[in-house]
This record gives sequence, structure tokens and C-alpha cells, in this order.
Amino acid sequence: MANEYGIYDIAGLKVKIEGMGEQLNKRMSEYVLPLPKEGEHTCDLGVYILKTQDKILLPDNYTDLYTGKMWNLFQADNCRGVYKTLKSMEDEISVYMEISQNRADLTLLSVTDEDCKAREYGFSGYAISELMLRHKRLVLHSSCISVNGRAILFSAPSGTGKSTHTGLWQEYVKDTVYINDDTPIIRLDSDKVYACGSPWSGKTNLNSNISSQLDGIVFLERGDKNYIEELGGTEAFARLLGETRKFPFKDSIEMASELCGELIERVPIYRLSCNISKEAVEVVKNAVLGM
Repeated sequence: MANEYGIYDIAGLKVKIEGMGEQLNKRMSEYVLPLPKEGEHTCDLGVYILKTQDKILLPDNYTDLYTGKMWNLFQADNCRGVYKTLKSMEDEISVYMEISQNRADLTLLSVTDEDCKAREYGFSGYAISELMLRHKRLVLHSSCISVNGRAILFSAPSGTGKSTHTGLWQEYVKDTVYINDDTPIIRLDSDKVYACGSPWSGKTNLNSNISSQLDGIVFLERGDKNYIEELGGTEAFARLLGETRKFPFKDSIEMASELCGELIERVPIYRLSCNISKEAVEVVKNAVLGM
């Protein structure tokens, strides 16, 4: 039987997740913390999951703030959040999420067991991404590896080959480990910037509960020849913000923008044109890690 409730170490924060099923619980196993004793600090963030076969309703007196391909944003008298409808039935809500400062309440329409498992995993990850912004952390769509405690993130639109490239690091570079293959968390501490693992790693389960100093962020493009160059501030900012996971609330975009601006000042940002080869790995290793 799955645990209904647990406390987890995610990017240095205590995160409470309640109502999860067996699949998500299994994904979380490497990140589990002992349950707090009476009087101890319980958690920094909370995600509360409810599954239902009943029709999901929006709050009274709600107003749609934004309608997009992925999400609809709403504001009501006492809450705000996002919802998603079924593709075949636009009046049927499949995912509903209320978001506050440190908490997300997630309601999922349980049509089939497998369908609900996928929604629970994917949309709890979206909730965490949004909440992390409030704690000087951002989730970047990227594949992240660490070599002897030094991390590099490789970001690109889906299908470009970032996971293929990081796979080459494991093949050719000793002591390479995956931090997260899809959505690592960047933690901006006062002294250093870290890349942190999380259980939400897309279609793979390639993630580790580790944090490594972030030495570079590389935006990957396909090319016949391998070369790397450092990006200027404007282009680096646009690419970072575009690949940062966030809901399009005004304050969420502002928080993400502020963190991306700070990140540019503290971590080198590169563009890599590459093919699938050992040489592509060597080009990055020399430029970013000086190895």
C-alpha cells in the first residue's frame, strides 16, 4: 500500500506530499525524510493530492485570467490557480490546482488508473516548480550531470538531443552521474549556485538526491561540427526564461525573471552546436570544466 503522506528533502527544502499513489511514492523513495517529531519544523512546502471520479467544478465567482494550450489560469474571491480540460471534452476538467505561497492543492480526475498515475506524477511536478520560485529556486527544462561534484545543465527544446548528449558523458567521462534528466532544480544560495536532483525527471527515472556546484548552463543545438561559445546577457536571459517551468501569472514571471537575471550574473551560459560524438563531450568538458 502506498504511503498517504511523507516529508521529502527536495533541493534543501522539506516538502510534504499527501495523497500520493504507489507510483509517485516509489519515485520519491530516495528523497524521504523521517517524519517530524512533535514540536519540530514540519515542512517548507506542501502538495496535497485528491483523486476523484466526480465532476471537478471551478469556484464560485471565478474569472479566467489566461487561456492557453496547456493551462487555463483563474482568479476567485479567496484563491487562484490553474486548470486543464480534457482534449475531447472542453467542459470536463481533468486537473485543477489551487496555489498559494507555500502550498498547492491538486485535484485529479481519475478516469483510468494508468491515466491518473501519469497525471499525479506530472502535475505534482508542475506544482513543485511553481512553489520553488518563492524560495530562490527555479526548475529548468534540461538534462543535468555532475562530474566529481561539478554540475552542467544541458537545455534545449524537446527532441533536440540533450539526453542523448548527457548519455555520452556517462559513456566517455569517468565519475559522471545524473542529477536529473529532465527538470533539475537550480538553487541560488548566497555563496554558490547549485544544481539539485528531484524525483520528477520526465519519462526516465534518471535522477539522484544530490546537489553539485553549477559550473555552466549549455543550450544545445544540432550541428555538423562541434563548437561552443558563451552567450551574451540578452540571449542568455531569453533562453533561460523560456525553458524555466512556471505558470504565466504576473508575479510568477517576475520571480522567474529575477532569478534568471541573477543566474546570468553568477553562472556562465553557453551555446553548443554539436553532433553525437565523443568530440562534442570533449569540447564542453574543456570549455566549462577546464578538463
